[in-house]
Amino acid sequence: MKDKFMYSCRPQVREAFAEELFTHLRSLEKGETSMTIQKNTFRLKLQYILIALVIAVAMIFGLSPKARALAGTFFQEIAGFAVEEQPENPMAEYIDANGVMDAPNATVYVVPTTTVDDLLSDPPFEFSLPEYLPEGYEIRSDFVGIANSKTWIKIIYQGDSRDKEIGFMAETSTPTLSVGVDAAEEITINGQTAMLVRGNWALDNTWDYENGITLYWTVGETNYRLIIHKIDPDQLDDLLPELIKMAESVH
Repeated sequence: MKDKFMYSCRPQVREAFAEELFTHLRSLEKGETSMTIQKNTFRLKLQYILIALVIAVAMIFGLSPKARALAGTFFQEIAGFAVEEQPENPMAEYIDANGVMDAPNATVYVVPTTTVDDLLSDPPFEFSLPEYLPEGYEIRSDFVGIANSKTWIKIIYQGDSRDKEIGFMAETSTPTLSVGVDAAEEITINGQTAMLVRGNWALDNTWDYENGITLYWTVGETNYRLIIHKIDPDQLDDLLPELIKMAESVH
């Protein structure tokens, strides 16, 4: 049977049915268009929200140290060390006005001391001492601190006066470090990433950016620190290259 015959002989569609079908199809088309507009509007709003969040995060954590301080703790990792940037000393509630720890329920551990010769003859773990010392500094051979856990040791290098000291630490643990906002930065020691921290917590539990400098770096499986606080702030920039030389002489 030919198509021409079928088209010529088909019954006429009722006018009311045709109008009803046309109206139904138009309503479906309008509904789809409305849904498309709603979806596009939602996507546009979502894009604006995401852009606003990105800008806010950039302002808080990149552009304004004061804003970051108000925002609270900021966690990051520098040269493999976990760092918490905080506007106030996290131990503030346990420290009195004189900087003395006041925690009645805390357990106090006495750090054992020994001599450099005894330490080197029976070290708690593998570490090396600096081969380079700034002019006027020498090791205090009679005072070495060793943690009860045997995870760190501390040695003092004494300058030509009692207010000149460089603390040297070697440790197998990697504790989270609490510092002031924007106090830590990445540097390089012997071609490897290291961390420089400027300042220390003051008696009022705020961060004093001129209260010394500390270097953090790693050699093999051992983490090291060089710490200096008792020094004129004007001399810090001059002493920093000397501390880096000390760190680079640890092999």
